[in-house]
Amino acid sequence: MTSQNEGDNKASKISNDMHISWSDLEIAEKYNSEHRPRVLKWLKDYLGYLPHEGAYMPYMALAQSIIKNAVEGVIAPDIASDEFFKLAICIRRDDMHKGDWVNDKFDDANKIRYETQLKEHKQKARQRLCDFLCEEIPVEYSFLSEIFLRHIMAFDDYYDGMNYGSFDMKAGTIALYRQAYQTLGQEAADDLPLINLVYSYDNPHGQLEED
Repeated sequence: MTSQNEGDNKASKISNDMHISWSDLEIAEKYNSEHRPRVLKWLKDYLGYLPHEGAYMPYMALAQSIIKNAVEGVIAPDIASDEFFKLAICIRRDDMHKGDWVNDKFDDANKIRYETQLKEHKQKARQRLCDFLCEEIPVEYSFLSEIFLRHIMAFDDYYDGMNYGSFDMKAGTIALYRQAYQTLGQEAADDLPLINLVYSYDNPHGQLEED
C-alpha cells in the first residue's frame, strides 16, 4: 500500500520520457484527485499554456496535496502560491526537455526545414513571435517556436488575428528557454521568469485564486 508521503515523493520525481506513467496516474487518482481541475487551472495560470500530461503528471499528487492543504487552511494561500511556483519551474523544465524542444541545433538539416516547412507562414510566424516577446530572438533559438506557430496558423484561423493565446505562450517559452539553456546552461534556463507572469492577461500576479 502506498502512503501519502510515498505519493508525494513519487510526484516530485522526474520521469525519463514524455509518455504517461501508469504509476503516476494511479497515485494522482488515489490522493485528493477532486482538486485536479484546480491544479490544471493553476498550471495554465502560471505557464500560460497546459503542458503535455507527461510533464505534469509526476507532480500531480503533490500539487493536489498543496491545494487540499490550502483549502483546509493548513497553509496560507501565499505559501501555496510559492509552492506551486516551484512546481511550475520543474514542470516547465520537464516539458521543454521531454518534448525535445531544447537540444536541437540549427544545423543544415534544420535550416532546410526552417526554410521549407509550411513556408507560406514563415514570415507571419516569425513576426508574431517577435511581436509577442517584444524582441528579436535569433533564429537558431526560435526556429522550433516559429515552425510550431506555422502549424497552428495552418490549421487555426484564429492565429491570423492579433489576439495572443496559449500557443503564443508555449512558443515564447520554447524560444526563451532554448536561448538561455544553449547559451548559459540549465540553471539560467530554470531562472527565467514564468512567461505568463510577464505576459499575462488573466492572472498577472500569479496568485493562487479562490474558487
